[in-house]
Amino acid sequence: MSGTIFAAIAVVVVMLTLSQSRVDDASLAMDRSDRQRYAFQLAEASALTWEWADKRGWADQAPTSTQSLPWPRGFENAPGMTFMVSSGVAYTWSSESGILSALMHQLDDRRGVGYASQGWLRSPYTTTTLAIPDDIPEGSVVVINFGPGITHGR
Repeated sequence: MSGTIFAAIAVVVVMLTLSQSRVDDASLAMDRSDRQRYAFQLAEASALTWEWADKRGWADQAPTSTQSLPWPRGFENAPGMTFMVSSGVAYTWSSESGILSALMHQLDDRRGVGYASQGWLRSPYTTTTLAIPDDIPEGSVVVINFGPGITHGR
């Protein structure tokens, strides 16, 4: 009888050890997945920030334009990114999720970063709302590049 109890206890200990090993493996995989996702978001934010700087320069060259201007021929947008200049302001947006918080860490002026919502830029980090062109799809992550002389309430 004591041999049976000892064997049962040994089986339970082995099962608990294996179970803990699976939990450790799963948590390691989760940690690795979280790190990869965070690294991807930072890389995406970095790409968008460079895109933002390039587009701001393009917008600065057309400060009085009242129409939507495309990105110059021969230049390409980053994958998943859309761009336009309207009235001297450059708009860059992405429909990808998870990029907004990464952008907030990259940019100093948070008023120009948010989501497109019913013709307005809305940010979870500020109370400022800015009108944006109707061309920008609902729910897109938007970066507004403030050009010289464009203050938007500054």
